[in-house]
Amino acid sequence: MITHDHPRRNRDFRPDSGTSHAHSRAGGWIPLLSCAPWRSGTAVAPGVLLAGVHILLAVIWACALIAFAHVLRDRLRRPSARRCLDRITGTVIAAFGIRLALGQ
Repeated sequence: MITHDHPRRNRDFRPDSGTSHAHSRAGGWIPLLSCAPWRSGTAVAPGVLLAGVHILLAVIWACALIAFAHVLRDRLRRPSARRCLDRITGTVIAAFGIRLALGQ
C-alpha cells in the first residue's frame, strides 16, 4: 500500500491513479506496436500521431467523466445511488465471470 505524508491532500488522487496510468501505458504501446513491422528509413510520424490522438481522446474522455460526475455529485452521494451502482457493478462482474466460466 502506498503511504502518503498528507493523507487528506492525497486521498482524492488514489482511486483514479490506476486509471490514469493505464491510459498512459496504452498510449505508449501504440507507437511501439505500429512501428514494429516498419523497416529502417520509414517515417515514425504516423505512429507518433496515432499515439497523440489516443492521448488526446483519453484526456477528453477523462474530462467528460469528471464534469459529468461533478454535475451529479449530490445524487451520487446518496446511499440509494451507491447501492444501485453496487448492484449494477456486481451484476456486470458476475455476468463476465459466468461468461468466462462457460467459455463463450
